[in-house]
Amino acid sequence: MTVHELPHFLGIGAQKAASTWLYGCLRAHPRLWLPPIKELHYFTHRVEDVHSGIGARLRGKDWVNRRLRRMVKPRLLADLRALDPALLRWDLRFFLGRRSDGWYESLFHAGSSRVTGEITPEYALLSADEVGRVRDAFPNLKILFLMRDPIDRGWSQVRMLARLRGLSLLSEEAALALARDPAVLGRSDYRATLEAWGRHFPPERIFTGFLEEVRADPRALLSRIFDFLGVPTDDSVLSRDLYRVVHEGAPRPMPAVVERELARTCIEDLRVLEERFGHPVSAWRERAERALHE
Repeated sequence: MTVHELPHFLGIGAQKAASTWLYGCLRAHPRLWLPPIKELHYFTHRVEDVHSGIGARLRGKDWVNRRLRRMVKPRLLADLRALDPALLRWDLRFFLGRRSDGWYESLFHAGSSRVTGEITPEYALLSADEVGRVRDAFPNLKILFLMRDPIDRGWSQVRMLARLRGLSLLSEEAALALARDPAVLGRSDYRATLEAWGRHFPPERIFTGFLEEVRADPRALLSRIFDFLGVPTDDSVLSRDLYRVVHEGAPRPMPAVVERELARTCIEDLRVLEERFGHPVSAWRERAERALHE
């Protein structure tokens, strides 16, 4: 298998744990380059799942090509309005190029003089075998993984799924069903994610952080991330807006039955992760135990 040098890093989530904030901060750094689309999803589906014909890309009804059209359409319109040929070429390569590891590497050539990477939280769901394929083709990758209290993360995703499915009035029964959705549970299974990626990448190539750090001291967290990626901290290009965490507004109160269900599914993993990380996982575990006994 051909070994590829670009990109230099992947952000693998977790979903609803400040990955969009992190993408904005990293893109602002002059020594880093990230693509104009945040989530490329290259490793989340097989190459053969993407039809290579232009007609299929433009009209295909399969979920992969529908997702690609949703991702690239606003970019194409914006770049056409801006008359930016470089970005337009990137968009066309991303949307119309034949998927392969070489094609994926080519998406980062525009930033080859800098440290390059991308952020796709769905990569946290890759199995150990799938991560092994990533390692075989891109052995020098560094991995970024931010975590959040899995109960809060799960509830945030439940509300997002409800909006996407048009559930304006979310009953306790519907919320509980969504909380049990494998898409919700898998994205909170930090232990499985760390085991899958840790099986193929050494500890010094995996950065872990927490949403609590983003909220309490984002500069310190970013400095650690920049150091991990091998670039200097550069406050001159990071605006207050990038340091400010955009909160989700006043969230809908979580029903106790949903909190208990989310606590039930994560408590054993939290006990294991607490031994590895200590705070803030200790606080997450204590919260989960309270929810189970109330």
